[in-house]
Amino acid sequence: MNDPGRGGRPARVPSIDVLRGIAAFSVMLHHFVVRGSLYGGDAAMPVMLEPFARYGHMGVPMFFVISGAVLPLSLAAGGYAFRDAPRFVAKRLIRLEPVYLVSIVATVTLWWAATKTSAFNGPALAPTPMAIASHLAYLTALLGYDWLCPVYWTLGLEFQFYLVMAAAFPILEHGTAWLRTPLLVGLMTLDVLDVPDTFFAGWGSLFAVGIAAFYVRDSIRRHPLDIVTCVLGLLVILTDRGLPEFVVAALTVAVIVTDGLPRFVPLVWLGTISYSLYLFHWIVGQKIVNIGGRLAMDGLQRAIWLTAGIVGSIAASWLVYRFVELPSQRVASRIRYSGDAAIPPCGDVRQASL
Repeated sequence: MNDPGRGGRPARVPSIDVLRGIAAFSVMLHHFVVRGSLYGGDAAMPVMLEPFARYGHMGVPMFFVISGAVLPLSLAAGGYAFRDAPRFVAKRLIRLEPVYLVSIVATVTLWWAATKTSAFNGPALAPTPMAIASHLAYLTALLGYDWLCPVYWTLGLEFQFYLVMAAAFPILEHGTAWLRTPLLVGLMTLDVLDVPDTFFAGWGSLFAVGIAAFYVRDSIRRHPLDIVTCVLGLLVILTDRGLPEFVVAALTVAVIVTDGLPRFVPLVWLGTISYSLYLFHWIVGQKIVNIGGRLAMDGLQRAIWLTAGIVGSIAASWLVYRFVELPSQRVASRIRYSGDAAIPPCGDVRQASL
């Protein structure tokens, strides 16, 4: 594996692109099949969709484990130090905010347009300016507002994780394994203590397992305690979060540590646009699926509408990626950390899991 050197050229874990593609596509199908109206009521669900209807939402914990591994991988590769925190936050905002802001505008615009139609049955009250403004700093749930789009809640947790890692990573990186192990165990403990899900620590065992997986896969940084921490975290997930999340977390860790998935091109491509797809499948595809739920008369028509929702989501996401996300990535990559002199403007490690 191409492990990152300290401050050297960043490594890439090719299988993570595949994992992102799997996670984003699974979440999309879960929303279309379970949260949409195509297969509600008496509509028979195709057998092939049953696993995604039940477990497609497991793409979210997969994303959290990926974040736990990818963020320290990127910070280590860039030679991050605590004095680089302002640069880190700037990189994060430039990387994530443009797509997020476009999705907010699209959500509000489509909501407003829907209120002008006779078939509208959503909330009649417009979101307040303060509720919309709370989204800009990912504070919506913490301030008691509702997210404009149901998928935004994970972005709030991810951003909390970024801020904590900006402060904690120098300790994890430059301290010994005997220091980082208690920190990760503490994060798992907060999860077990049922910290509210509006805080990232409420999902702490997933993030902690991802961090531990980063150290396990790195031949230079690895310590036997990191393996113990990773196993302990998986056991915590099994006992506290259940078997499905344990299976997903364990498989994700195994792939991160071994880089053991084949580079199936369609999934790699979906992984590349996974952030845009995660946001825009609900904004675009869910609207198509819900329209189909009102118009489809039989199984074939439902399948056609479902396919239209998937294709529409992917097409919209690719456009957003091409014209918003990719330029943002390029701008963010020009901001370097103090130990980043050896890294070319466009490194190999993308810094967001979503």
